[in-house]
Amino acid sequence: MNIKFFVLEQAPVLSPEQMDQEVDWLGATAIEWLKSRLLELWFTNVELEAFARDLGFGGRPFIWNKIRRLAIQAEIDAAMLHLYGLTREQSEWVLNSFTVLRKYEERDHNEFRTKRLVLAAYDAMAEAKAARTAYISPLSPPPADPSLCHPSSAEDTPLIELPVLDSLPNSAWTWPATIQPRDRLRYAAQYALWQMVPATDGAHIRFVIASLAEPALLTPMLTGAERDQWVRLAGPEALPLQGVVRLRPAINQAWRSMFEILITSGQLAESANGAWVRGQHFGTAGLDANSSHAQRAAFAMAAVRAMEIGKLASAVAQEDNVIWERFGHG
Repeated sequence: MNIKFFVLEQAPVLSPEQMDQEVDWLGATAIEWLKSRLLELWFTNVELEAFARDLGFGGRPFIWNKIRRLAIQAEIDAAMLHLYGLTREQSEWVLNSFTVLRKYEERDHNEFRTKRLVLAAYDAMAEAKAARTAYISPLSPPPADPSLCHPSSAEDTPLIELPVLDSLPNSAWTWPATIQPRDRLRYAAQYALWQMVPATDGAHIRFVIASLAEPALLTPMLTGAERDQWVRLAGPEALPLQGVVRLRPAINQAWRSMFEILITSGQLAESANGAWVRGQHFGTAGLDANSSHAQRAAFAMAAVRAMEIGKLASAVAQEDNVIWERFGHG
C-alpha cells in the first residue's frame, strides 16, 4: 500500500499474465503448477481452511512432513529460477548468497542442503526443457494429494497439535513406572499407528515404535533444540549413550510377540515391501489425544519422517535387527 506505482512497475516480478501462460516444461500454467505445492506447504492448520477453499480444495489440513516440505520448497525455488531465465551458474550464485542459511545447514547437516536440493530440481527441469517434455516430480504421492491430509474420521489419524514444548515440565514424557519395558511396545505401537499417514509413514513406523519404547534410540538422530527437548521431556532414558544404542533385552524379546499380536488381532497389516499400516480392525478405544503417550508419539513421528530409511537402519545395532525383520505376513 505504501509503494509508488512507478517503482512497482519496475520491480523484477513476473506478471499475472506471465504466470497464467502455459509452460511446456511444467505441463501446466505456472500458477496451477505452483498452487498444489503451495497448498500442501501452507494448509497445515484448520485456521487456514478458508484459504484452502478459495483455492478450490475441500479436504482436511495436510500433515506436516519435513522431507516432503524440503522437496516441495526446492521444486518451487528451481521453477522460479527457470521462470526468471537464470542459467545454472547464475542460480548457483544466487543460492550462495544466502550465507546465513548456508552457515546453519553446514553446521547441522554437514552440507548446504538447500543448494543441493534446489540444483538437483533445477537440473531435472532443464533436462525436461531440453527433451521438450514436462518435468515429472519425484514426489509420491504428488503434491497436495488428498491421501496426505489428516483424515476426517475420528477412527483414523487424529489432528494432534503439540503444546509449546517449553511449557511442559521436565520428564513430562517419561514412561510410568507401572508400565514395564516389555509392555511399552503395545502402547508405542498403538499410538504410532494411530498417528501415522498410511501413504508415507509405512517404512518409518518401525523405528518410531522402537524409539518410543527406547528413547535413547532417537536421541543421536536429532540435532539442536529438537534433541534438547527430547532429552528433557523423555527423561533420563533419552540421554545419549556412547556407541550404537541397544534395545534393552526385554524390549528386543517382546518385539516379535508384539508384532504377532497386532497382526493376528487385525490392528496391524504388513505389505509385501515390509511397510506397516493400520489393520482393518485397528481401534482407538483407550487412546487419549491429550496424553503424554500421544504427545511423545507425535514428536517422534514428526522427527522420524524427516530421516532417510538407510540412516535409521544403520542406527540400530545388528543384534537388534528384529526391528527391520519381516515375518512373512505381507
